[in-house]
Amino acid sequence: MYESPYNTVTAVGEGACIIARSAEPFCDLAVIEAEYDRLVELLERERPSRVLVDLRATRGRNDPDFESTLAPYRRRMLSVAPDTTILVESAVGELQVARLVSLDGLAHVRVTRDVDAARARLVGP
Repeated sequence: MYESPYNTVTAVGEGACIIARSAEPFCDLAVIEAEYDRLVELLERERPSRVLVDLRATRGRNDPDFESTLAPYRRRMLSVAPDTTILVESAVGELQVARLVSLDGLAHVRVTRDVDAARARLVGP
């Protein structure tokens, strides 16, 4: 579906996809905007019902410029699918991402470190 140095989006069955964030750091804020413009456009066009966002490979970042640049894209991207799970590597990552999801009012988004639970939600009942 989509591949860049920063993200890979793979269709998984009917109406589901995995967005896997790579370990490649963003070099500047304009690159973040260009990357997430493409991702949001893809998701809004495809309208998956289930999405797994795998953030385990990337290093956490919470500087103010990064957060303010990414926030509108994050809200749009995570609002597309009614069933969205974010998979993180650490307890700190889980707390940070859960905080952002809560601030964004995205009650349908689940944050977990449990790979099996995340994959089970992706394939559905």
